[in-house]
Amino acid sequence: MTYKAIVSLDIDSTQYMYQDPSQDDASIVLKNILEQLKANRDVFIVHNTGRPFPWVCHGEQVTRYLNPIIAKPNLLISHGGTVIWQEGGQEQYQSWRRKIIDIVKPEMVRKLVEDFEAMGLNIDNETYGNEFKICLRTTPDEHADLIKKIWSHIQTTYPDKFDVMYWNNTSADITPRGINKRTALEHLMEQEGLKDVPVITGGDSMNDSPLLTHPNWKKIVVGNALLELKKMTEGLSNIFQASSHHIAAKGVLAGLMHYGLIQEQNPETQKLLLFHQHFE
Repeated sequence: MTYKAIVSLDIDSTQYMYQDPSQDDASIVLKNILEQLKANRDVFIVHNTGRPFPWVCHGEQVTRYLNPIIAKPNLLISHGGTVIWQEGGQEQYQSWRRKIIDIVKPEMVRKLVEDFEAMGLNIDNETYGNEFKICLRTTPDEHADLIKKIWSHIQTTYPDKFDVMYWNNTSADITPRGINKRTALEHLMEQEGLKDVPVITGGDSMNDSPLLTHPNWKKIVVGNALLELKKMTEGLSNIFQASSHHIAAKGVLAGLMHYGLIQEQNPETQKLLLFHQHFE
């Protein structure tokens, strides 16, 4: 049996707003619909997050963040594409880890962390324990200077070894060159024999841009996405940009309806439409 689609979505602020309980109704509806489609073998679900997994982030986190309202996936990509988890989340895809090690070894990542510590940069606790992703924190006013500073250091000391990505204007992620949410998903699809299955993907921040610029995938930019991401993806082929009213899961649901994967007649969708009057 062939799947109708691979659905690979960011989690935070795309499927679920942990800082805004008023959006939970939409997240629950999205969860129920995706799990129904998965049970019918209509979709293969791959959550695709920049966060660590399991949901323990080496520091004090609110309970809502640690327990998001999301469907149980077939597989999961975490750490900005640097880890692919086997079903159940207990073991990594070793073929993907070996591919990353061919680019950058863990000891080089640790050395770069030491460099940043010596430079007095604000290293997010999320970094520690990660093999391949470094996360830095900053302020909006200092963000542009931080990106220039770390990029200059990387180009000088580790040329062609790392990429710099960020979620928003308070962060910067450093990952091995060419390793991101999109390339991880492409590797997973090849390993699982799913290369010919259509992809529907979606996100809200700049680390989703590799997914949302793929020319052939169907893409959803949720209404609360960064303005920079909206501008980057505007006018691309196969793109659905949700309205500003379609925040997070509402925007995903609107996109899934736009692409015909779900219908307004779906009982769960009807429930949401009743609550939110067509999301407006």
